[in-house]
Amino acid sequence: LTNIDGVKSIYGGGCSSETLGMAPLADQNKILLLSSLSSNPKIEGIGKYVLSLSYSDKKVAEDLADEMKTYKKIAVITEQNDYNVGIHDAFINKIKSYPSVSVVSDETFPKSASDFRSVLEKVKNTNPEAILLNPNVGVTAQNLIRQLAEMKNWSGYGLYSQFAYLSDSSRTAVGKFAEGMVIIDAPSVNSPELLAMMDAVIKDQGGTLDDLGNYYTASTLDAVNLITALIVKDGNDATKVRDDLSTGKFKGYIGDIEFNGHNFVNLVLRGKYVVKDGKAVLESQQ
Repeated sequence: LTNIDGVKSIYGGGCSSETLGMAPLADQNKILLLSSLSSNPKIEGIGKYVLSLSYSDKKVAEDLADEMKTYKKIAVITEQNDYNVGIHDAFINKIKSYPSVSVVSDETFPKSASDFRSVLEKVKNTNPEAILLNPNVGVTAQNLIRQLAEMKNWSGYGLYSQFAYLSDSSRTAVGKFAEGMVIIDAPSVNSPELLAMMDAVIKDQGGTLDDLGNYYTASTLDAVNLITALIVKDGNDATKVRDDLSTGKFKGYIGDIEFNGHNFVNLVLRGKYVVKDGKAVLESQQ
């Protein structure tokens, strides 16, 4: 793309692994990467030519630790990919600031695994009071919580997680098992303009946007609109586009968009959702 086709600005990567993999080459060759989804904390400070409209997982992880600080014994179950490892590392670092909390089980499983019974048995044997489920979104998350729900003679623990379980469809198979689950993730984005656009996309394309969620639907639309408008304005000059993005102020579906010289968009909000009657209900936002 860059050496043969002369591409100077790229919408992407999607997952953090893609963005982290491309970042050194992008910065070296002055190729702009604008991601709408990548959230690993390592993106901050990685280079001048990598920008993300996502919120950083560092805040999500630290807020999860703040929510779980009242327990004495907690367990963490993490998928081995950059997104989840980023959340894990920031969470473990923050939870250490609460000396009364012990991480009695810290288990990982391979990316896209499907059988978690041995991992769950190890966690069960440590008898945690609360569990942080930290898989990636999709089938893996669905299988993990389903197999957890199927564990015999094990109950009474609190459930916590991130974006993977924000979609109500991710918890459908376990029914009431997930009631009370606390999910820390993006702030709620429900502007009339966004909801109208989402309805139009669903009507035109079919399917659902539930797994992507409102925030990432908004950030995806904003990234496409921003990079298109700035290329029209600045031409095929990644440095000009980057400079405009880094220092400018824009209005988007996610709200006011500013980078102020950072790699992540300048957003510090997060939402706390609690599962009630099968729905992830926004309880607070800050």
